[in-house]
Amino acid sequence: MDITLKSWMKQVIQVRAHQTQDGAGDPTLGASIDLYCYSYGGGSRLVRNKNGEEIICTKILCMDGTSLIHLKDFVYIDSHRYPIISIVPYYDDLGNIEIVEVFI
Repeated sequence: MDITLKSWMKQVIQVRAHQTQDGAGDPTLGASIDLYCYSYGGGSRLVRNKNGEEIICTKILCMDGTSLIHLKDFVYIDSHRYPIISIVPYYDDLGNIEIVEVFI
C-alpha cells in the first residue's frame, strides 16, 4: 500500500461482526473490533447495495485491504451505528486487495 495513504488512516472506528439472527430477524453481533481508516465525504456517490438498488452515499471509509469487514457487519463512529451499504476492493499489480472502500 502507498505509504502516504496509509499515513492518513488515523481515524479509529469500531466494527461489530454479524454472527447470527434471532427469531425476529434482529442481528446478534460479536465483540467490537477497532480498525483504522481514512474517512472522507463532502460529496455524494451513487452506489449499489447488496440488493442491486442504487443508493446515494455521503460517507466513505478507506481501509487497508487486510481489514476483515463484511456487508452484514455494523460500523460504529462516535457511538452511532451505521449499516454497511457497499464494499469496493481495489487490487494491486499482484492481484492482492490493497485498499477497501466501505460505504456507510
